[in-house]
Amino acid sequence: MRSALRQLLAGLLSLAVLCTPLWGSSVPTVGVVLLADQAQLSAAGAAPGATIFDGDKLATETKGSLRVRAGLAQLQLLGGSEVVVNQTGTGVSATLNKGTLAAAAPNAAALEMHVSEARIREHGDGAMRAQVTLVSSKELLISAQRGALEITVGDQTEIIPEATSYRVFVDPPLAGPANASAKAMPRPQGPRGGGARSAGRSRFILIALVVTAVATILTVDEALESPAHP
Repeated sequence: MRSALRQLLAGLLSLAVLCTPLWGSSVPTVGVVLLADQAQLSAAGAAPGATIFDGDKLATETKGSLRVRAGLAQLQLLGGSEVVVNQTGTGVSATLNKGTLAAAAPNAAALEMHVSEARIREHGDGAMRAQVTLVSSKELLISAQRGALEITVGDQTEIIPEATSYRVFVDPPLAGPANASAKAMPRPQGPRGGGARSAGRSRFILIALVVTAVATILTVDEALESPAHP
């Protein structure tokens, strides 16, 4: 009996030794699902409390909704949306492949968003609350509800002021798109590239919308302002 027990214990210890390298190389955890309705987490049904790993794809059905905490940031996907979440050196990045993403973060290092060819992050180091919609590969809708946003495509960077909404055309024609309900954005002044650009084609242009971010971001409630909220 003792011999059989020793053999069993030896086998269990050997199995533990073999499994240790696998556990040590597990994919990093980047967040957790807070609320889910008709939503998926990497092709499986998403549920509150589910763990989000580096590289996971978050998606919602047409009438679905998904809210997650990722590092210090919080993200909310509206219906018919898809986002891939990755860990960065200072926080997380969220790549919007389709639909609409609402996001909040306490500082610029906590979150950066990638949409089409654009990188979007908080301008400065304060709290940020924003919403981004991917209309097409060349057209975005961006609203800055709290804090200014910094959008970069290639070597061109522009600032979207707080409480404003803009239509963004990536790689626009030289004449620029026509939009009867919008006005051209004035070139912002500031330490990160204000003033007139030198001669050359712009990587993207911004068209200011009449509707402000306060009116358009209706689905992001106060819980998104603080990562400490459940």
